[in-house]
Amino acid sequence: MREATMIERRDSQGGTRPASTPPATAGQLREKLQRLRLELVDTAVGERQPRHVGWQDGLTSLPSRAHFRLRLSHTLSLLMRAGRPMGLLCVGLTESTPATVTFGQAASDELLRIVAARLRHALRASDVIGRVGRVEFACMLPDLANCQDGGKVARRLLDTLAAQVRIGSIELTASANLGLAMFPCDGRGADALLDSADAAMFRARRERSEVAFFGQATSR
Repeated sequence: MREATMIERRDSQGGTRPASTPPATAGQLREKLQRLRLELVDTAVGERQPRHVGWQDGLTSLPSRAHFRLRLSHTLSLLMRAGRPMGLLCVGLTESTPATVTFGQAASDELLRIVAARLRHALRASDVIGRVGRVEFACMLPDLANCQDGGKVARRLLDTLAAQVRIGSIELTASANLGLAMFPCDGRGADALLDSADAAMFRARRERSEVAFFGQATSR
């Protein structure tokens, strides 16, 4: 029989007396440890952020590529231990979308801020989005089971971006190509998964389709 954990309990005379509590089971300890690890991911990254210039994108206030990659690496390590899947979605605005030459840099920057806000609003609270390139965003989708579910998320993001954007007297429409990669089959590390999602996004752009899935011959 395992020994009970001993603690001290204060009695009515102000003294202390030992009392016992049943030990936690191995399953309970593993569950608590897993919750603590998940909580520490955002905490650890958040504590480092003020010490590193450029960890937050100055234009959109989203995590920068370096910050996003660190969070992705931490998340993948936890998911690997838990045996859980994840989707990574790369969103690349078409080169004509910012329209810097036509409307100026200020309008282009405002459009990117609006796009970032729309994408963030369309995702779940558990999803993480970062700005990983000049006109590229990446979205971590925890517990995404398959490409079919990823396609539904991609469709929701495309519908969100389709609404016209008014900047002063200018009306713009943001168009994008999306690429989806799945963990762990399309990449087990942060760089490999980002490369896979990026390759799928460029294939969608090359084939003039809205969404492409890494490793599949056809795109949607």
